[in-house]
This record gives sequence, structure tokens and C-alpha cells, in this order.
Amino acid sequence: MSFKDIINTARASWDSLEGGRKKGVLVWCALFLFLWSMGLGLLSLYLASHGCEYWLPLLISYIKSPLLLFLNLLPCLLLAGVFFFAFGRVWGGVLGSFAFVMLPSLVNYYKIMLRNDPLLAADITLVSEAADMVGNYEISLTLPVVLCLLCCLAGFLVSVFFAMLRVRGVKRLAGLVLSLALAALAVPAGAAAERVE
Repeated sequence: MSFKDIINTARASWDSLEGGRKKGVLVWCALFLFLWSMGLGLLSLYLASHGCEYWLPLLISYIKSPLLLFLNLLPCLLLAGVFFFAFGRVWGGVLGSFAFVMLPSLVNYYKIMLRNDPLLAADITLVSEAADMVGNYEISLTLPVVLCLLCCLAGFLVSVFFAMLRVRGVKRLAGLVLSLALAALAVPAGAAAERVE
């Protein structure tokens, strides 16, 4: 049995579900995306703190501050929602949020490890300079990076094989517009909350 046959069998079984069971699948997929987003945000905080010498107290301080935790987890949830509705699939939400959260987190982790300097927004404009500098450093996979990547791979595989929800048509467009609107509202609200603290 090929990979394509497995996917087609899963799609056929989804289409044969009755109304009540489809609602159960909807709840499962929504719960999975929520848990994925929270886990991705926590992994990002783990990498952000692990670049420092005293990483555990720093990680605990991140988690103990409800506002800081909320401001770090909310973008993950909003990105997962935007990409879920953009692709119409759960795996799209997982992959898109991974790209926009974990990849910059990995860059930040290595920048802290190598130069003791966090990734800043201004650094994004220096991509060509950074590419030239990478050759001067020895970059190796560390245990925290491997653990984070394995967790993300496991989440992606679960989304592909066990969260077969597909959103189409008006529901997909409405969800995308709503997700983008919430994301647009969250940016100024997050900036205001940051100024308060």
C-alpha cells in the first residue's frame, strides 16, 4: 500500500462520517491546533532561554509572568489559525506556524549561543551579511534544538495522519478573514500591553 493509498483511504473514511462524528473530528482538530500552538510557543520560549547560562530560572520567569506568557503564545495561535484557513488543512496551520515561529527561534538560539546577542527585527535586513558570517562559526545540532525539532516533527506527522479535517468554500474564506482580523487587532494590543508592563 502506497502513501497515496493511505491518504485516499483516510479521506474516504472522513467523507463517510455522519454529522455527529464529524463534529467530534472538528473538536479534535481544533483542540490539536490549540495544543500545537501552545506547545510551539513554549518550545520557542525554551529555545530563547536555553541560549543563556542560567536558562532554567529564565524559563521559569517567562512562565510565571502571565502577560509575558500570553504575549508569546498568542502569535502562535493566531498564525496557526491563519495558515489553517489559508491552506484549508490542519497540517497547513502546523507548517505555517512552524515556519514563522520556530525558524526565527532557532536563528535567535544560535545567535545567542555564538554572539551572546538576541535576534532583533533590524537583523532581518542584514540577511546577506549574516550568510557571509555563518562560515566563520561552527554550528552544530545541540540537544535543545534536536528536542524541539523532534517535537515539531511529531506534531506535523500527527496533523497529517490524524487530523484530516479539510475546510472549503465560504467557511474557509470567513475563517481566514476572521483570523487575519484578530491578528491585526492583536499587534497593537500586544504593543500596548508591553508598554504597560
